[in-house]
Amino acid sequence: MAAGGAVPESHNRQSADLAHHVEMPLDLDLAAAVVLALVVVLVLVLQMATIYVPWPQPIFRTQPLSAGELARCFALAGVVFVAVEIEKARRRRAT
Repeated sequence: MAAGGAVPESHNRQSADLAHHVEMPLDLDLAAAVVLALVVVLVLVLQMATIYVPWPQPIFRTQPLSAGELARCFALAGVVFVAVEIEKARRRRAT
């Protein structure tokens, strides 16, 4: 640290460079992508089990969704995903 507790300018530049070098999921290697996909599938299966398997329903106070309700949930999740990806693309173009 510089005198008086100030952070040297070179440290600030290094921090800024590291902040801009964040790996996106599509930049990961194949093994990590496979693990990520498996985790996503596992979470989806567990969520569906929580909703549709009878014995956890009283524990989590859930009830089965109709096909239309489930479709709306997936559609809204898709909208959020697309919005986040658009925002990330805008930020990448701005830098």
